[in-house]
Formats: sequence, structure tokens, C-alpha cells
Amino acid sequence: MDRERVVFSRLIPVGETFSMVHTHSITKRPVRETFRVTKDRRIAIVEMEFDHFGANLPVRPEKDGSGMTEFLVRDGKYVVRYDETVYPALDLRVGQVVAHHRLHFNDGTTADLVRLAGGGTYVQIRAGSLISVVEEVLPWQIKRQK
Repeated sequence: MDRERVVFSRLIPVGETFSMVHTHSITKRPVRETFRVTKDRRIAIVEMEFDHFGANLPVRPEKDGSGMTEFLVRDGKYVVRYDETVYPALDLRVGQVVAHHRLHFNDGTTADLVRLAGGGTYVQIRAGSLISVVEEVLPWQIKRQK
């Protein structure tokens, strides 16, 4: 990224989880992905939860980055549990029409990515000493100084 702008940050301890919730574009139903901050300040996906099958949602256990996922039903919802699939950051294009991406934290705090960065914006979620959402500012978006 040539230019970045932090649109949200907050303290988050190693080992703490947070969730990203969005509305699936086809089923129009909520999908919750839960992540955990690792010791080396990366982001591990813990599980995905949804209540209706749709495009790009798993239908059975699958091989992930470090093993097989577990697929189960819990409280009437489908849950995919991951075996420590870790990412250096989460890259995301914020939904413009339906998705309405939000981050939810254990203390009840919510970060609305549509409000913070705008629909259609590319953001990257990073875990350092803070969890940060960084917006990429593309060259054509930069207003020239006169």
C-alpha cells in the first residue's frame, strides 16, 4: 500500500477473540467469523457460524491451512471450527450493498466498517499491540494539493 489511514484501533490482549459479522449476499442471513490474536500478533480464525447454506459457505469438513476443519451443528446453526489457520492480517473489501461488515469485541464494543471506512473500501485488519483497521488510499483517491 502506498498510503494508509487508520480508521479504527483498540487494545486487544493476546489470546482474546473478536468476531466479524456480515450479512451473506445470497442468503441475506448473518455469518459470524470468530478470530483470536496469537502470541506473534497474527490473527487465527477460530470458527465460522451461519444458519443457512449459501455460495462460498462450507457444507462439510474441509482441509484448511493446517489440517481439517470440524463441521457441526450447535444451537440450530452450522459451525465450522478451524485448526489454527493463521493470517498475518485480514484483507477485506467492505460490503457496499448487503454485507454491512462489523467487528464485535468481548466487551460489547462494535466497530461498523461501513461507517468507519465506507462501502466498497479495501481495508486490512491487523493485530499488533492494537487491533487496527487500515484503509488503503489509492492514488486516484488522493486530492492534489494546489
